Amino acid sequence: MSLHYIMDLHGKTVQQGYNLTLSFIKIHALSGKKTVKIITGRSGKMKKEFERWMSNPVFKPYIKEIHEDFHKGSFVIKLLPR
Repeated sequence: MSLHYIMDLHGKTVQQGYNLTLSFIKIHALSGKKTVKIITGRSGKMKKEFERWMSNPVFKPYIKEIHEDFHKGSFVIKLLPR
C-alpha cells in the first residue's frame, strides 16, 4: 500500500509537532482519507511525546487504529470514516 499522506516531524519542537499532528489528522480524517503516516524518528522526545499524544481524547474522534511502522520511527494511522 502506498501512502501519499505523510508528515515528518523531524526538526520540529514538541509543541509544533503536537499542533501539526492534530491539524494533519483532523484535516485528513474530515476529508475522507483512510490512512496517514507520521514520521517521528526512531528514538527521542518526539516519539515518546507522540505516543503520549495519541492517548489524548482530542484525537479519539478521528483515529481508528495506530501501528508503529515496521521500520520504527514512524506510525501508520487508520482514520475513522466520516
